[in-house]
Amino acid sequence: MVFYYRILAKANEPLTSILKLRGLDEEKDYMLLGTDQVYGGDELMYAGLVIPELKGDFVSTYWRFRVE
Repeated sequence: MVFYYRILAKANEPLTSILKLRGLDEEKDYMLLGTDQVYGGDELMYAGLVIPELKGDFVSTYWRFRVE
């Protein structure tokens, strides 16, 4: 599980924000549950996940992965 929390929104925030993960196995694949998307561990650590557009203060989102 990966969680992202934003406490306070920023003015003029970039259109896309990236969340880079740490501590994954670069050799393994990770399936995003609820979709058919599969990411490599190296991709999640170096390219990261695009954080969906969140509006307002005190908002969050999460992703659930399964190791393939």
